Amino acid sequence: MISGEIHPARVPKEYWRHRIQMAKAMGCNTIAAYIFWNYHESSPGKFDFKTANRDISSFIKIAQDEGMWVLLRPGSVCLR
Repeated sequence: MISGEIHPARVPKEYWRHRIQMAKAMGCNTIAAYIFWNYHESSPGKFDFKTANRDISSFIKIAQDEGMWVLLRPGSVCLR
């Protein structure tokens, strides 16, 4: 496993594929991704995993399309 780190919450969705391709070009076969819990849970019990750069399933699908593994790291806090 050779991993690079991408934070989907900090990268606009339209750039995800390009960033994943760049990691692959550097020799990575895995993308580690923090899932900033407070970014996806806007209020207690209210989650958004579908809109804009919160769409984690699309991020994983793009990585899969590019032949990459994904290592999700949930629970981190995004400090803005």
